[in-house]
Amino acid sequence: MNSKKQANCLLVICPLIPIEWPLIGLPYLSSAMKNSGYSVSIVDLNCKCSKFYSDTIDLYSKENQIDFFEKNIDYFQEWVDKVIDSKVNFIGFTVWNSNICVVERLIKLIKKRNSDIFVVCGGPDNSGDIVKLVLVRDCTDIVVHGEGEYTLLEILDCYVNNKSMDKIPGISYLNSDYLPVSTPKRPEIENINDLFFPDFENINLEDYKFNEIPLLFSRGCQWRCKFCSVFFHWNKFRTRNANNVFEEILLRMRQYKREQYVFQLFDCAVNQDLKMLEELCDKINSLNLPEDKIFFKGNAKIMPQMNYEFLKKMKMAGFRELRIGVESGSDNVLKLMAKPFLVKEAEQLLADASKNGIEIGLTMIVGFPGETEKDWDDTINFLERVTPYISTIFVSFCEIEKRFIPLYFSDIVDDDYNDSYHWKTKDLTNTYEIRQKRMQRLDESMKKIKKWTIESHGRTRRYSLVK
Repeated sequence: MNSKKQANCLLVICPLIPIEWPLIGLPYLSSAMKNSGYSVSIVDLNCKCSKFYSDTIDLYSKENQIDFFEKNIDYFQEWVDKVIDSKVNFIGFTVWNSNICVVERLIKLIKKRNSDIFVVCGGPDNSGDIVKLVLVRDCTDIVVHGEGEYTLLEILDCYVNNKSMDKIPGISYLNSDYLPVSTPKRPEIENINDLFFPDFENINLEDYKFNEIPLLFSRGCQWRCKFCSVFFHWNKFRTRNANNVFEEILLRMRQYKREQYVFQLFDCAVNQDLKMLEELCDKINSLNLPEDKIFFKGNAKIMPQMNYEFLKKMKMAGFRELRIGVESGSDNVLKLMAKPFLVKEAEQLLADASKNGIEIGLTMIVGFPGETEKDWDDTINFLERVTPYISTIFVSFCEIEKRFIPLYFSDIVDDDYNDSYHWKTKDLTNTYEIRQKRMQRLDESMKKIKKWTIESHGRTRRYSLVK
């Protein structure tokens, strides 16, 4: 007798996650599953629930997540009823620090109604908290660590063929005593050109704040900046080749009939591989499309090799809006951060980008460990100098997760604190209160220029140029 099961799969994005664009991870998983013959759909509950919460809510507060779920319990119970009625038997959830409590409670509702539904969790924050909170009895069956495309296909193969999953690399599960067990780490996918293009069939781009097309050039980052957690999620930097990206761009232009194709780039930085980027620009420019037909938005690094002519080619290809991580206007602090460029190189690139008509937003950090008052003065002076070249500045308090301390800051940061913003140095020259005062000094400086509107979002400032 053939004991093979059918897998009726559902991938779910739960609130609370910023909803400016659809996430790109689940569409990659959906595409891999469909191309292996599985039935799968995606539902973005986060987008559907956005009307229930304010843009100003602290998404990372577990108390807020729990309160949100309890206030909207009727909605979630009704959704679970529909899932049960649809005969779905395999569900995958993407888990973030900002939705983990909602995911946990929603899975328990599902399991209470039908404990046979197989539940998998994964996502960018898929280590400590996810194992402790959702890998418990009557909740998640398996947690996937790292990239999910190949791991999920192995899980599905074992699921439909009733095979043991304990040899699948890159997962955690509960043993017979309901204790968590983890298998060896799965190597990252070497050639991401082999991945199928993301599947947006079940996603209506018009439902999002920005009706833009998600696109990804690469995974990981070449740098190891000492404030950034990317390397906890991606060990190696890998990039798609120009032809692979170009073919996806052409596919999206066939799929969506638009006057202008705006692509939101999900890379850590779009300009990590300049050779690939230049080849892509050449391919796009060879189409001889009308100006502004293609429009790219994304994050970028200060790469001094990007001279005026290189930026001109980027602008012609549609790279018209970049958010660049400068983070400090002090060479001393850039060195402390492990940033491999100088302030003067950043100024030159910003000037050349501006001359080419590329709109630039900057990200900056206040209070990195080792930053002095003079360093912060240098940063304020830098921002005043580059005002003619930029349209937006995002400034945030330096955040230090405790896992960073043994790596970088054991000799300088006191590890006695509860959240990643309220750390202090051992000599008390850098505390939360001191960082607040530095932010206030920047506010005062920007007000003197009289060209900026200032918005405060908790521990972040957004300075927007008045046009």
